[in-house]
Amino acid sequence: MSVEEDVNEIQWKLGWNPKITIIAVTVLFTIVGAAIDAVGTFFVLGILAGGAVYVWGTRTINDNYDSFLSRFISESERKGARGIEVDSANTYSLTYGMGDSPPLVEPSKTYKTNTLVVTDASVNVNKGAEFDMKSRESVAGGSNRELYYDQISAVESHQDGRRSVLEIRTSGGDTIGVGSTNTDTVDAAMSDVRKRVREAKR
Repeated sequence: MSVEEDVNEIQWKLGWNPKITIIAVTVLFTIVGAAIDAVGTFFVLGILAGGAVYVWGTRTINDNYDSFLSRFISESERKGARGIEVDSANTYSLTYGMGDSPPLVEPSKTYKTNTLVVTDASVNVNKGAEFDMKSRESVAGGSNRELYYDQISAVESHQDGRRSVLEIRTSGGDTIGVGSTNTDTVDAAMSDVRKRVREAKR
């Protein structure tokens, strides 16, 4: 069974919408309370039940989001490497989350990833792939640029808030920046590109 088939769609939506979930359940309980002349009691019970339903909704998000994110990254890597001879290439996915999520929801609302395919002759940078975790819909990378090593003048990284940013500077004065919350991935990509630039310029 795929992750999509395993996810309860209603539960997923409840977990992303705390206000609507709690209000809807509270209203239902209040209506029942009005019918039996116990509005106050059922109003309080409705709030508590609404909170419980919301927490139940967040569980399916937290239990499954990593699988959705991994699939998105794998698809982005495949698209970024399309048409490239990858036998001797290394692929790096520089991914970061953005956007506030509701309380108790672990993943970010949106994820962006940039794919670097480092070959013997060049580094290919595919930018712009985006995944909306709430709707579970993705957008493919919007730009792809190939840089030959003799065009690269510097490869550096710096910290930008929670993200590590890899910067590739060209001899023409351009700077290509890609970020990730995974510092180890940025460091590995930087080391690989630097090594190949040095080898190409010997």
